Amino acid sequence: EHISFLRQQMPEASDDFFDYLRNLDCSQVVVHAFKEGSVVFPREPLLRVEGPVGICQLLETTLLCIVNFASLVATNAARMRLAVGPNKTLLEFGLRRSQGPDGGVSASRYSYVGGFDGTSNALAGMLFGMKVGGTHAHSFVQSFSSLEDL
Repeated sequence: EHISFLRQQMPEASDDFFDYLRNLDCSQVVVHAFKEGSVVFPREPLLRVEGPVGICQLLETTLLCIVNFASLVATNAARMRLAVGPNKTLLEFGLRRSQGPDGGVSASRYSYVGGFDGTSNALAGMLFGMKVGGTHAHSFVQSFSSLEDL
């Protein structure tokens, strides 16, 4: 399906090019990375990807998005942990503000990696063994127009 679409978009490309695309696989790709939760410093490469250039180029955007979001959230969480110290409980409430189809689960995990104690996200708590806590849905409160409705 993808090859057919590309053929329509690139009618001048040779059959050899489409055969090349059809036969791409990741079996020769090697990814070197820091262990999750490691402290890294500016200008240190977080990932090194080795393999056929075509595959590495196709992986680049996805890997950048994953690493950029993870390091952004984990770094901010670590800064918050340092600011409040070890004796305060930090819970993240970012479920509805994170981007992507699994953004809320990912952000919960990255906050935990960065030093938060738990999450309001029950699924993230179940998947990653995180403490679940929080308040209540604001939409629930707003569904009542007066105290008599309670």
